[in-house]
Amino acid sequence: MPMKLLSIRNNSSALKGKRILLRLDLNVPLKGSRIADDYKLTSVLPTLRYLLRLGCHIVIVTHLGDGRPSVKPLAQWLSRKLKVTVPIFKKINPLKPVSGLAMLENIRRFKGELTNSAAFAKELASLAEVYVNDAFAVSHRAQASVAAVKNYLPAYAGLLLAEEIKHLERAKNPRRPLVLIMGGAKVKTKLPLLKALASRAQAVLIGGQLANELMGKKLPFKNIVLPRDGRPQLKKMLDIGPLTVAEFIVRLSKAKTIIWNGPLGMFENKIYSRGNRAIARAVAKLTKGGAFSLIGGGETSASVGNLKFSWVSTGGGATLAYLSGQTMPGLDKLIKS
Repeated sequence: MPMKLLSIRNNSSALKGKRILLRLDLNVPLKGSRIADDYKLTSVLPTLRYLLRLGCHIVIVTHLGDGRPSVKPLAQWLSRKLKVTVPIFKKINPLKPVSGLAMLENIRRFKGELTNSAAFAKELASLAEVYVNDAFAVSHRAQASVAAVKNYLPAYAGLLLAEEIKHLERAKNPRRPLVLIMGGAKVKTKLPLLKALASRAQAVLIGGQLANELMGKKLPFKNIVLPRDGRPQLKKMLDIGPLTVAEFIVRLSKAKTIIWNGPLGMFENKIYSRGNRAIARAVAKLTKGGAFSLIGGGETSASVGNLKFSWVSTGGGATLAYLSGQTMPGLDKLIKS
């Protein structure tokens, strides 16, 4: 059965005029103090606008990088888009009464966040009457602003989180033929998804550093397709070559569901981005023809540019965790019984 969430859309009466602690994932890439990619920021605007229309007073909580960067560029971006002032608070207590929208400084600067501290979660909860999680990308992590805080406040899912789950459920129960595209690095992080879905897939197309790690190894899945050519440098493939691109496109041609996690090359360098771009164009074309395509967040979404897919997730690691059936602490108490 599809997962049913306690969404803010279906519980507006419980939110109207309330003080909201809103967990977002606005961990965007920065170039100096400039936002290099605002996809995650754009994705949370519907939730913010919905809550503001209900007259809610919102304190935004997010992390940024390892905790060192200030959230000031994020507050400035939101201020421009929403045409409201977004003050930043560096301390939880005492916190001035919030009217409209405010933001807590980078949550990873606070002791107790990464350890899922109950004491810190209770302190966070003192800021609001209701908790809303719209940060799917960190919902696989047991951290205070994602997990423990829900022990002290009524909790609901934001609009983005609900959309993420809706599309991931569709990917989890795919229309066949299913084709997986997997790249990036670290076999260890990809194995749970391979174990969960590879046996149901017509093909698993492998590229990126993942291909380098798997080359020459005995693999437990017969439908894995490794590159036949590439652009070698320091004895490693940094891109898939034209023979592999052609084979991957043939393997994709009949797919009704495509799940893609991890870039197929060092796409940041134009010399090594050709293969990834070719596959992205092929998947976008199949999507236009009716296939369902899920792009698994992070570097994957950056590697495919502005092409149109069924869903581009905001969280690569969280996508892997959800689709492979791992624990999602951020979803506890948000699921209807």
